[in-house]
Amino acid sequence: MLSLKFLLMLTTLSLSPRSSLASSKAWEYAKDYLVSQNIVSQRNGKISREAYAVVDNFLEEMGAHVKWLPIKGQVRGQAMKAQAQALPGHKHVGPKAGDKDWERIVANWACNVSMKGTVKATLSAIPCRRGVRRQLLADFGDYAVIRAYSAASGSVVKSQVIDFTNQDLDWVSGSIIWTSAQAQPSFQFEYRPIPDGTSWTYPISSKKSTQAGESPAVTIALFSDWATGGAQAIALMDAAIKKLSPDHVSHLGDIYYYGTKAEAEKSLYKPLKAALPARTPFWNIPGNHDYYAGGQPFYDTVDAMRREGMTQQEGSYFSLDAPGWRLIHLDTGYNSRHMTDVSNSNNNATYLPDEQLQWTLEMVKEAKAQGKRIAMFSHHQLFSMRESCAQMDDNKPSAVNYKLYQQLLPILSDIAIWFWGHEHSIQAYEPYIGLEKGRLIGASAIPVFVSKKVNEPNPDLVLPPNTTSLPKSLPGSIQSSTASFSLSGFSGFLKRSFVMLSFTSTNLTADYYEADFDCWSISNVFNKKRGTCEYSEPQKVWSETL
Repeated sequence: MLSLKFLLMLTTLSLSPRSSLASSKAWEYAKDYLVSQNIVSQRNGKISREAYAVVDNFLEEMGAHVKWLPIKGQVRGQAMKAQAQALPGHKHVGPKAGDKDWERIVANWACNVSMKGTVKATLSAIPCRRGVRRQLLADFGDYAVIRAYSAASGSVVKSQVIDFTNQDLDWVSGSIIWTSAQAQPSFQFEYRPIPDGTSWTYPISSKKSTQAGESPAVTIALFSDWATGGAQAIALMDAAIKKLSPDHVSHLGDIYYYGTKAEAEKSLYKPLKAALPARTPFWNIPGNHDYYAGGQPFYDTVDAMRREGMTQQEGSYFSLDAPGWRLIHLDTGYNSRHMTDVSNSNNNATYLPDEQLQWTLEMVKEAKAQGKRIAMFSHHQLFSMRESCAQMDDNKPSAVNYKLYQQLLPILSDIAIWFWGHEHSIQAYEPYIGLEKGRLIGASAIPVFVSKKVNEPNPDLVLPPNTTSLPKSLPGSIQSSTASFSLSGFSGFLKRSFVMLSFTSTNLTADYYEADFDCWSISNVFNKKRGTCEYSEPQKVWSETL
């Protein structure tokens, strides 16, 4: 008997005739610039037939599914065409045959992008890493089920199960926008070094009243990878503020898709202005996505919020002084501003600019002299059990960001806890490579399939010297868990999460919350209106005190 998943796959494919966009000039230009993107020196040559076929199949498959997203697909198709036409020349430029860098780029792209086009062609053309082929098939099955479900359930649900997943068309069109922007003569990446004579250190306090002689705890609701502007992200922020009434709200970066002016306003500024109560400051550091459009929208948003009284923040990195603690916030996004390959997997290790590194070391030295403990915050991870933090010289993925590690090694033992995002899951790590507590909290908005297996170690990651194992999850702590929303033949989504921090002169308590969601489906057809999703109140699932 045929499984429901297989039938839905067939239905999805058979009901999706190839769109005219797939053969339009916009798609031709998209192909040209996708396959030539990030070739360091432009070299005329012939791309292998197999490699080009993978890209071609991928884009044609995307064109075939434009019908599921008619408005977004058509608008983005026109945007891609306009952006491509703005570039100098349209001749296809590719690497020489046998180019190892190109082979790595294509392999990484094909092994990491979930919507693979013709699965058979992809699997036969690309020598994927161990276990990746099984992952491709699992992703494709989830993709087919979700596409069929979205078509039946309506646009409200569709926006929650398609937008910002690997099947979202906007990720690909952004590659063209990114390339086009940098082709402009006046383009430059924005970066704001700290002015001389300042430290960008801001004292923070509680807005709660207490009895005389008592010092109330300072609370911060901490999110990462949150700024999608989606209904689930906004619902999570609203629920956290309503339930917990934090003194401050902080975000560890990424405005999606590509940190443009419109996205910064839609996905960050407007939702926060509506959600934040009076006298609740917001603090924000950039991730890689905040810089893809040049970074200026990030800084413009910081300045606008400061004028509105929503923050004191002046740059992309800073420190906050709470009772007994110094909270150092780093900008790791600037040196991750280039899409390093067409899969956007950021394999080149990010690092701190020299002046920011010196500022960081000075902030730690000063805090220690004042008897303060240190909590570190960044968008990018120092290490991971699952995703590559850097590309090694032999092109193998590293479990550790060796550049950041080398820079911060002199102060690593002084850091009581380090929170980061970038990976869209949540994880509390055992001590590793000299860091006592590494905490991944990047699951505040981006939808992630359970089939991604984010809680399982990746055996392909290269270990750092003098270690015998990958980073391990702290026993009995927090890991991403599965949301209630389910369909027959679908592995499911992970829940969204955030952290509530409470600082006193002696302790830091970190409470970890997850929020469930459920949408209309066959199993609950009598309980929910067609085309609707519901978001549950966040629940505390783990806590730790330092």
